[in-house]
Amino acid sequence: MRWSCIFILLLIEFLPMSAHAQEECPDLIEQAEMIAAQRDVDAALGQAMGLEALQRLMHDDRHCPVAEALLLRAVAANEHILGDYPQALERIDAALELIDDVHDPAVDAQVHLTAGVVNWAMERHDAAIAHYLASLESSRQAGDQVGVGRAAGNIGNLYSSLGRLEQAREYHQKALVEFEAADWKAGLAGTHVNLSALAGRLARRAEQDDDTAAARSEYSTMLDHARRALAYFESLDNPRGIAYGLTNVATALDGLGRPEDALEYHERAVSIQREIGDEVGQQQTLINMADALQRLGRPDEALELLRQVADRLPEDSVGLALDVVSRKVVLAEELSAYRQALAYQRELTDLRQRSIENRMAARVDEVSGEMEAMQRQQELERLRTESEIADLKLRRQQAVTALAVVVAVLLLGLLGAVYARYRLGLRVTRRLHVAASTDPLTGLPNRREMLDRLHEAEKDCISNGTHHALILADIDDFKQINDQLGHSAGDRVMERLAEVFSQAVKGRDLVARWGGEEFLFLLPETGLKGARSVAENLRRAVVESPMRHNGEEINLTLTAGVSVLQSGISVEEAIRRADDAMYQGKANGKNRVEVDRSAQSDSEAP
Repeated sequence: MRWSCIFILLLIEFLPMSAHAQEECPDLIEQAEMIAAQRDVDAALGQAMGLEALQRLMHDDRHCPVAEALLLRAVAANEHILGDYPQALERIDAALELIDDVHDPAVDAQVHLTAGVVNWAMERHDAAIAHYLASLESSRQAGDQVGVGRAAGNIGNLYSSLGRLEQAREYHQKALVEFEAADWKAGLAGTHVNLSALAGRLARRAEQDDDTAAARSEYSTMLDHARRALAYFESLDNPRGIAYGLTNVATALDGLGRPEDALEYHERAVSIQREIGDEVGQQQTLINMADALQRLGRPDEALELLRQVADRLPEDSVGLALDVVSRKVVLAEELSAYRQALAYQRELTDLRQRSIENRMAARVDEVSGEMEAMQRQQELERLRTESEIADLKLRRQQAVTALAVVVAVLLLGLLGAVYARYRLGLRVTRRLHVAASTDPLTGLPNRREMLDRLHEAEKDCISNGTHHALILADIDDFKQINDQLGHSAGDRVMERLAEVFSQAVKGRDLVARWGGEEFLFLLPETGLKGARSVAENLRRAVVESPMRHNGEEINLTLTAGVSVLQSGISVEEAIRRADDAMYQGKANGKNRVEVDRSAQSDSEAP
């Protein structure tokens, strides 16, 4: 009786946690969908919005595993477009871990689909196909035609990248059928892009086989699909899709012997891709532009475009790097720059060796996996034999076995409770860390967090001789706002400015609430000139962001001081100089930026 009571109590301990884990948090889920859609418009903005939403979720008492997973997935989707594959992979792996306990086919489908995209970008093809197939199956379970079509389309893209073009076309046609049945224009547009790109690959294969008629037929098919995709994307006002449609139209025109016409479409595409931050698409378009320029007899311009692509390639994009360097070899030879061509050829040889080593490592992993599977099978056979022997013993020792089963169940329950407490402790620790390093009013890093970052930057200055700029900004006449409109208006001003500053800082730049109405910015590897430009942009952004409170308009200005942290100048000294410069700006009439005069003759940071 006593053991039964303990078991029941353990069950009761788990029931509230299970129910809590299923909380949907629909507002955050809707926000995650909106952030994911930003990848087609402004990926950098989408990343910033997602990170801000995740930070706010950390301060919330709600436990929303589905929403957190979808927010991580949305951030990863935007980081994939920005070309930050390792960071995207880290976030999507965290999302996959969160959905393990949710068992929602619709959520599984979305997260696995993005996981496939990120793994594919990192040339981890085995992992990508596994995620795509998982997404396809989950979409079927959820009865989601659009999800089935998206997964099928991505599987088609993967097969296309591996050279299995007929299988790729088969999956893209499946996707087209699903999207037509669902009347989903975005899916139809994307599938026509994929079928267009596939026709282009088949055309190039026909060219290699000297089959001119087949190549021309495939290029015509490519042009037809590309124009359909472009029409769909223009009706949807989707900039990223329009860029892909333009690129494929250009490639088809190039293949049909119209490189001048193609170049116009390429230039329109790369302009859009630069505007929306589509790093991956921009690289491919520049490569295609280089091909068109080569056909037009302008190899020097083509080579310059390829150099731009090579400079921006991620370290682990070996396949794309091979493609770029092989073109550079040909162009250098056309320009009779044989010494440069030899250097490119050596680089190409090194890349091929790395590619071979990567394939060998993948094969070793595959063989190791097969051996582990064989060992597990042997272990299963052994356990099965032991189970049969145990079954014979069970018949003779039923009473003892029954007691052992009860004990085992209770131990499992206890272990489950301990594990649940452990996970709860991890979440609490994480939230405490965030709370200790974040200003509760603005959601920005606080003074303590900024000091930690400043001391890290100081060490970097000493070790590497780098420069880091500081901007100390103070809201002008903030006391009058509090006195005339009340502290609630002052709090609203602080929150609004935190939003403005969070949107203004990019990359590794950091903004923190330094105290009162002061904000401190750290701009790594930035000199006085660049920092002054950033400070002027911040000042203008504040002036152009008036707000209303209880029907009254509040016009804001700020004064900022700029200094540089470098070897020989401590954190405290750099902050003091920025503070002095700021107060000089106050004395000179406010709403201005002043630079530390003692540092204006210093050399700019690289």
